[in-house]
Amino acid sequence: MSIPLRKLNDQYFASCPLGLEVPLENELKNLGVQIQEVVKRGVNFKATTEQALKIVFHSRIASRLFLKTFNFKIKNEKELYFGIKEINWKRFFDPHLAIKVIVTRSTTDKRYSKFQNTLYLSQVIKDGICDRFKKDNLGRPDVDLKNPDVIINCHLRPSENPHSQKSIATILIDFTGEPLCNRGYRVKDAKAPVRENIAAGIIDLLEWKGDENFIDLTCGSGTFLIEAYIKAKKIPASFMKLNLLQKNEHLKLWNFQKLNIFKSAQNRKAIQKEIKNSHKLLEESKSKKLDCLFHGNDIHYRTVMNLKEDLRYLGWQEDIKVTSVDARDFADYSTQKNLLFSNPPYGKRLDEERSLEDLYYELGENFKNNFKKSRLCVFSANREMLKRISLKHSKKHIISHGSLDCRLVEYLNF
Repeated sequence: MSIPLRKLNDQYFASCPLGLEVPLENELKNLGVQIQEVVKRGVNFKATTEQALKIVFHSRIASRLFLKTFNFKIKNEKELYFGIKEINWKRFFDPHLAIKVIVTRSTTDKRYSKFQNTLYLSQVIKDGICDRFKKDNLGRPDVDLKNPDVIINCHLRPSENPHSQKSIATILIDFTGEPLCNRGYRVKDAKAPVRENIAAGIIDLLEWKGDENFIDLTCGSGTFLIEAYIKAKKIPASFMKLNLLQKNEHLKLWNFQKLNIFKSAQNRKAIQKEIKNSHKLLEESKSKKLDCLFHGNDIHYRTVMNLKEDLRYLGWQEDIKVTSVDARDFADYSTQKNLLFSNPPYGKRLDEERSLEDLYYELGENFKNNFKKSRLCVFSANREMLKRISLKHSKKHIISHGSLDCRLVEYLNF
């Protein structure tokens, strides 16, 4: 059985948390790519190899980057298998590399894909890949679900023709393997409550341009504070990996480095050029002077000590001040132009509810009474507690944070 394949040249998909599609679109435009379509949780676009590499090194908001390879129409699992087997997988990677297959689905005009068992479909795809390698007398790749060298994603969506029973299978290869949002700037490699790209996207949604002091009243591990600093200093988002590459340029830190299509002399040169350009930006950022101040605050002393340790590790301890006082009493820089930010507790335990009501209410009162030239931005999943802030909001956004639908609310005081 032969399945007609449609080759997708220079096409990519960047994923992001729900609610950050517009900031991601703007970021990709600034990196020079051609936007094709903004969809739920991501953006489809066309890009050259050089532009794709820029995204790897500089995107603050993308969760993952995928290289599109082919799409084809199918009506059952058998056609999916034969379509996968039609692809010349050797062009993309060698059979000694371990693979992982992921199947995702979407809707078209509220019509759902008839394919339900994604686990079974991933097995069908794996069989098609292995059988193609076997047909070409090249052996069979192993499967590794924890540390794969190559991640293949098959995205299924119903045909746009409402009378068609077929689905469209788009085959993508995960460009980086590890999520782009894993910056790696924690000393103890601890996971922050909010992912780095969510923090970066929120800062963009707030249209913070570095002309206001950035003050995080409940900074916790400092993710929002650090992401604001990275933006203001124009530090490449992958700066930690750039530091590793400076010590060993042959490290394979991203999955695209293992793909055969990046072993050509031209693409190896493109990679080295982007590494060199990104290193230059990183060095320039160290001497860049800023007009704003960065201040993190948290009532938990141990949390503040851990953040200070991270900042010393990064060499930013002189640029970012950290204190440990009650956010409701914070009054520094009250005569200056500030963006006061808070990602306060959401309240998972009943015994916290009373203190939470006081916290949210008094955050608003402190802002209203003491910061006349500023704005307050609160990010929370607790809608009831947000109502305790007795101020009229100027903007509101809904953003997915894991399984939670969170509100980003802005209040003005000028």
